[in-house]
Amino acid sequence: MSKVYAKANEVLDLILQFFDLARLESGDKLIPLSRIHMNDICGRNMLTFYDTLTVRGFEVTIQIPDKPLLAWGTRKH
Repeated sequence: MSKVYAKANEVLDLILQFFDLARLESGDKLIPLSRIHMNDICGRNMLTFYDTLTVRGFEVTIQIPDKPLLAWGTRKH
């Protein structure tokens, strides 16, 4: 049941992202942009898959540069 709940939340998030994109492209919604540290975002996203991969026998090596990688965007929490 928890897997079904998690997948349903993933689908809902994708649907919301689709509608955000549609509003953004239509000009109905302004999204404030700021500089985002991609190092942190990439690291967190990779770590979410770490356990899944290691349990299946994969050796995972994560190398994120120390130099900040910045991009314009908005962060959803």
